[in-house]
Amino acid sequence: GSLTSGFEPTKILYASWETISAGTNHSCAVKDDGTLWCWGNNDKSQLGDGGTTESNITKQIGTETSWTSISLGNQFSCGIRAISDSDQQLYCWGQNNLGQLGLGTNTPKEALQTEVASATPWKAISAGDSHACAIKQDQSLWCWGNASQGQLAISPITIDADPLNQFVSTPTQVEPVSKWLSVSAGNGHTCSIKVEPDPEDPDGIEEIHTLWCWGKNTVGQLGVGTTSHLVTPTKIDHDNDWISVSTGNQHTCAVDSDYIGYCWGINEYGQLANGVILDTSKPSLFDDSETWDMIDSGELHTCGLKTELNSPTLKTLWCGGGNGYGQLGIGSTANKSVPVQIKGPDGSLKYWENVSTGHHNTCAIQNKEADGTRPLYCWGRNSTNQLATDMAMAGLVDTKENVPQNWTPHAKISVGSDDWIKVVTSASHTCGIKNDTNRELWCWGDNTYGQLAQNPATSKNPNPTPVLAGQKWLDVTVGNGHTCAIKIDGSNIHTLWCWGLNDKAQLGNEPLAPDLENPPPGFPNENDVDVPTQITVTPPNALVITPSNDGWLSIKAGNKYTCGLNNTIKSEELLFCWGDDSLGQVGTGGELITNIPKVVLDENTIWLDYETGQNSACAVINNKRLFCWGDNNNSQLTSNVASDDEGTSHTPESAAFFDDWQTLAMGKNHGCGIREDDLGNRTAYCWGEGAEYQLGDGNAWKETPLRLSLE
Repeated sequence: GSLTSGFEPTKILYASWETISAGTNHSCAVKDDGTLWCWGNNDKSQLGDGGTTESNITKQIGTETSWTSISLGNQFSCGIRAISDSDQQLYCWGQNNLGQLGLGTNTPKEALQTEVASATPWKAISAGDSHACAIKQDQSLWCWGNASQGQLAISPITIDADPLNQFVSTPTQVEPVSKWLSVSAGNGHTCSIKVEPDPEDPDGIEEIHTLWCWGKNTVGQLGVGTTSHLVTPTKIDHDNDWISVSTGNQHTCAVDSDYIGYCWGINEYGQLANGVILDTSKPSLFDDSETWDMIDSGELHTCGLKTELNSPTLKTLWCGGGNGYGQLGIGSTANKSVPVQIKGPDGSLKYWENVSTGHHNTCAIQNKEADGTRPLYCWGRNSTNQLATDMAMAGLVDTKENVPQNWTPHAKISVGSDDWIKVVTSASHTCGIKNDTNRELWCWGDNTYGQLAQNPATSKNPNPTPVLAGQKWLDVTVGNGHTCAIKIDGSNIHTLWCWGLNDKAQLGNEPLAPDLENPPPGFPNENDVDVPTQITVTPPNALVITPSNDGWLSIKAGNKYTCGLNNTIKSEELLFCWGDDSLGQVGTGGELITNIPKVVLDENTIWLDYETGQNSACAVINNKRLFCWGDNNNSQLTSNVASDDEGTSHTPESAAFFDDWQTLAMGKNHGCGIREDDLGNRTAYCWGEGAEYQLGDGNAWKETPLRLSLE
């Protein structure tokens, strides 16, 4: 009767239990006398007692003594009663918003168990998250409930559509008609074992048991070697017969006739039992190439440029990882466990000069063509017109958030001549610099906080618009709602300007607050800046008397913080960071907010490269060692980094892996970098979270059956 959590098996009183099933928050079991007992949550009448009161003890449901099997889903239950050998009745009860009770309607049903189909001989039942499948005595397979992921094997259907618009409330036979042995319904996918004639038996007497899966396949849970959703049953290649299968939330396990277990699908918590820990603090090889020139990481994906072996000035584009919005540019939303080459807009091999990854979108500049142009292409998510949907007016790109037209680099971002030299993109807006001589800065996409430098701020602008027309710009970076750029005011005068969201002082222009723990109203500036505002730095240790207004070399933004290199104060560059420091991402000691640029480490540090992620940063210093700071909850800082109890490091700490790092990239919860050995070979490594394949090593999930470990 206790409601406390249990970490060890607890004995349920009374003997002679026959079969049991666990739902999301309730359980049911059948005793050997055919009685049904349920307990747990009952807010949708999933216990079958006609009420909605939970029970923390086993409770007999009804008085029938003919129950033979039970299967529970998410807030609903199904079971079979054997009235006679020829009359096996199927009942379902509980949640019915998506027709998962199979009663011909999706209206709530709080009564006692309701028969799905009268006087029908049913053999087996499996309840999934919001759908159910059952096998009749004639071995036909029937499914009903939520159909939005293709889990009912009904076609045509729009994958990922609103389930309330795509459900089937009565049992519907799975086609083609076959002899099915067993079935398991998961969360959006279904697997079933089919009885077929043995193709190697010329007499057609022998039978084999094959395994078929269909439905949602985001992480390879169908086991067919891809991550494409399937609305028809598809066979899993295997040499032996299958004898049992069980589908989970996003993974599947099965046992073959040699009694060997296999699992496939997501491996976020080790559910595939292959000994892999997804979050890895040790850099792992991104792939076996030794020609990486640059690399950039988005939230769940990574892209980079490789140098052609015989033409060092030519670079190919490769992307890998999560691809839910087509951000890899391969023409689909299939995730990729290893980097794949991205073709040009005409489908042929192209060479590229620059690439930038946003949260779920990518932009890249094509290599200079014979006519001197350098076209810019963007693809992936388009929720705030970050793909520059002025192209939609020409019928080239759909303005919707996620459509097939945006899954490949096929439409140029054109304003005047196509002579782009740099592009940076974030979750919601994009900026680029054009023309080697004029170096014009253009921005487009989300402008909620004025991050496009358009006054007044608007919700979004699909058209690339110049920032301070007529000015020249050296560098630009985009964060989550803010933009910073370095303006060229003379041969050696490079000033820093920021604009947009300023809720965490990420613009670096705030007066010092007397109490950073409890900042007064108006600090940070509650009024975001929609025009470029110049940023100055105060030198450390009185190296110079007055603040510096110029000398900026590069600038990079994280989620709500910013870092930049400045060389005015002394001959070597100093790294300054400012903004949100709640997770140590500014790297200057752990203030909640760093309201003006402050020096990271000290004036004796020589910085070779640095990179800002969502809430983590890493850098390479003069001895080519790797230093990281900020959020470390997914090992994105690498292993030897000291962190507090909350998984953060407030100052840069050395990562004891290799001493030949060259350049870096940081994503949401992972990092990547390029190493160069004495022979000039440049290899890419990644670390941190790998649940979406962003590490490129194939360990996030398995798209085909993986044999279970024997240890």
